[in-house]
Amino acid sequence: MKKIKQISVLLFLLISTATGYAQNNQDAEEEVTTKIEYIYKNVNCSNHKKWLEKQGFKYDRMLKIEQTNAYVYSIEDEGISVFLYCHNNEAVHMSFNVPEDVFSEAKDATSKNREFKKIKQTSEDVIFTKGSYAYIFSNKNHSIGIRVKTGDDY
Repeated sequence: MKKIKQISVLLFLLISTATGYAQNNQDAEEEVTTKIEYIYKNVNCSNHKKWLEKQGFKYDRMLKIEQTNAYVYSIEDEGISVFLYCHNNEAVHMSFNVPEDVFSEAKDATSKNREFKKIKQTSEDVIFTKGSYAYIFSNKNHSIGIRVKTGDDY
């Protein structure tokens, strides 16, 4: 039963982001960020491939980032890409490339939600914090990143 619930949640993520469906901006923020948190909490650098493939994602590639000696795992499905940045077998950051309309709705709703605190804005990125997470909205590639808050996020 738990597996069916998890698959249902992820299928809704794929369907809603692929079609750009959102009843209003508040729903867009809640749905997208809630699902991003769910995936981030369940995926780590040891189980990522197996866990995401069970959820219907397909493994795409692994890249080594020389400067940080981290790895990027890309899983793509229906125009949605998940990038997992690992260092010393620890997930340090995850980002989701989503369709432009979903990105815009989620960013707009997040900026209006009082639970999210905007801590930084540049021409390319907007960074919010909520609870123990930092969310990075990248205008350049329509991605929404998530990571555990660091000292720079206060």
